[in-house]
Amino acid sequence: MEKRVLNYGEFQLIISGKKPVNEHAYILMYGVDLPLLASRKLILARNGCEVNITCRFEDFELSLRNRAAELCILCHSLSGDQCMNAIGLIEELSPETRILSLRSWMDEKKFTQSEHIEVLDTFMLPETLIQTVLNLTKQVIQSK
Repeated sequence: MEKRVLNYGEFQLIISGKKPVNEHAYILMYGVDLPLLASRKLILARNGCEVNITCRFEDFELSLRNRAAELCILCHSLSGDQCMNAIGLIEELSPETRILSLRSWMDEKKFTQSEHIEVLDTFMLPETLIQTVLNLTKQVIQSK
C-alpha cells in the first residue's frame, strides 16, 4: 500500500494510498489567510475531497451560487462579522450545506438557527481536521 507523508509545520502526517469513501465531496473553504487555506486544501485534497478556497466574500458568494457544497469550512482568520455574513449566505442559498467553523473563540451556534453548524474548538492538528471533515462529508453523502 502506498504511503504519502505531508509536512505541516513541525508535524508530519502519514496517509495511506487508499481514497476514502467520500472522494466526491465538494468543500468550499473561506478565510483570509491564503497560505493557511492552501495548506488545508492540500491536506483535504490528498484525502479525496474536492476543495475550493476563497479569500473574499464576493468570491465565496459566487462559488456558492455556482455550485452547492456538501461542506463549507469557515476558517479562524475570519472576523465575527465575516463569519456571520457567510453563515447567513449559506443559510439563504444552500440551507442543506453543512458548516464547519474553525473559529474556536466564538460559538456561532448561539447566533443562528441553523442545525448544520459544527464548531471545532480544539487546537487543530491536520489529523483532527481530516477526521472531522471526512465524518461530516460522509454524513452528507449518506443522507442524499
